[in-house]
Amino acid sequence: MNWVVEYCKAKFYSQFDLDKLLDQIDKNIDLCITEISHEMLYLLDKIVTTEPCSYWNTSVCGQVYKLLEDLYNNHSKDLEIDETIFEYFLMGYNSYLQISQTILDLRNFNIAQETKTLLYRLPTYTAILESCLSNFLRVIAFLTGKAINKDYTSQNTLSKLVAVVNKNGYEEIAKNINVNLRNAINHGKVAVKRQAIGERLCFYYIENHVSKCLELSVHEFDYMIDSAFDTASGVLLGLTLFINKHIELLNIDTVKRDYPAFSLIAMQLSIPCIYCRSISDIGNNKQLNVDIEIQNTDRAYIGQIATLMAILVFDHYKEYMSNTCSLSAILECLLDGYGIQIKKLLICIPKKRILMLY
Repeated sequence: MNWVVEYCKAKFYSQFDLDKLLDQIDKNIDLCITEISHEMLYLLDKIVTTEPCSYWNTSVCGQVYKLLEDLYNNHSKDLEIDETIFEYFLMGYNSYLQISQTILDLRNFNIAQETKTLLYRLPTYTAILESCLSNFLRVIAFLTGKAINKDYTSQNTLSKLVAVVNKNGYEEIAKNINVNLRNAINHGKVAVKRQAIGERLCFYYIENHVSKCLELSVHEFDYMIDSAFDTASGVLLGLTLFINKHIELLNIDTVKRDYPAFSLIAMQLSIPCIYCRSISDIGNNKQLNVDIEIQNTDRAYIGQIATLMAILVFDHYKEYMSNTCSLSAILECLLDGYGIQIKKLLICIPKKRILMLY
């Protein structure tokens, strides 16, 4: 292994305090975690240390981790996280990150309740169930299917996925997913009832060929949104802890230049203070773009991190030698407590400089 690459890895991963993260995990999770794989560093830190992710459902997390561990202990030879399963994990994970930011920004935003329901509550609840939980349930169902030799790939709707995981012992997840509520929202069957004591939401749906209505106050619906997100956090944390312990189950060929491979490298290059959003090919096999979010806005520091990351990416994809490696750093700066200013800085690392360092 090239000693320059080893130095760059050591320098890059020294940018945060691993012992502090392990201490946080030890305080909040009833498991003995002594190592964190590079792929799971950013994700574990995100769930354990930041709001609203840190309010995960502990019962859900514990059950997911325990049942997956039981599955591994009994069927380890049959288990693998192939590209299909990994893509579903990525879809749920990326949606989760977006939704967590939406909840953080809008949950306590003070606007007219009816407007907030239409713009925040309804789409957020649907997104949690369809974009996060449905994809996480696919990961669990497909892993279970591999182990017990059952084909669950046709169970592709939320209601069917809930039935599958419930049948395989994941009752804590199933009881926190209200498919009827999701159906009412998706089918446009939600009405706002204005009363003197406040607005109430009426969700109309069909169950067993019978029309029904679930009526909730705004605060009750807010609780259901929080509960659904905490369930998603619990499922994701359980999956993450399991994958972290059995990282060898990831069967992704990082030599390929496709979405799963690029995403796995991006996860490896994400740490609590530096988030690699994506790695993408511009289409001519000459240039890779690496988009990162970085907390430290010092330009010299950004240049240093860009160089380290360029070398680490180049180590995987040496065929990109005819052009440049571009990194765009999105800088988030707090402006006196009044908001976030987003700046974008494009740094191009010429291939000659990479080769000279490499």
